[in-house]
Amino acid sequence: MNSDDEHAFAEWATARLGPLVRFGFALTHDEGAAEDLVQLALVRTLLAWPRLRNQDDPEPYVRRVMVNEQLSTWRRKRRHPQVRLEPLETTGGFPPEEAELVERDRVWRELVNLPPRQRAVLVLRFYEDRSERAVAELLGCSVGTVKSQTSKALAKLRAGELMSPEVRP
Repeated sequence: MNSDDEHAFAEWATARLGPLVRFGFALTHDEGAAEDLVQLALVRTLLAWPRLRNQDDPEPYVRRVMVNEQLSTWRRKRRHPQVRLEPLETTGGFPPEEAELVERDRVWRELVNLPPRQRAVLVLRFYEDRSERAVAELLGCSVGTVKSQTSKALAKLRAGELMSPEVRP
C-alpha cells in the first residue's frame, strides 16, 4: 500500500469515526466494546483499502465487518448478552421533557436483551434507517429473513417479555 492510499484511508476513517462508533454502540451497548469493534473493522478495511478505495462508498463494507464480527462474538459466547436492569423510579411520574428520554432508555434496555440476529436487524432497520434489502445484504441473508426477524423482535418488544416484571413500566 502506498502513502496516498494510507492518507486517503486516514482521512476517510477520521471523517466516519463518530457514526461508526455510534453504530458499534448500538450493536454492543458498551462503549469500550463499540470502540474495539470499530478498531477491528477499520484494521480489516485498511487491509482491503486498495480494492475499496475505488468504490463509491466503502462504509457498507466496514459496517458489514462490524455486524459479522459482533455476530461471531455472540456465537462464541453461545448466548445473547444479558444485562442486569435496575428498576426505574416511576412513583411520581416524569415531567414531559423527560418522558421521551425515559421511554428511549426503556427501549434500549429491552433491545439489548434481544437475540443477536434480531437485535442486529432492528438496529440496522430503525436506528440506521436502512431498507430491508440493504439489511439483507449486510447480514448475508434473504429479505424474507430480515422481515421475519424484524417481526419477531418487534413482537417481543411490544409484549415487554424481555424485561423482568419488576422493571416493566
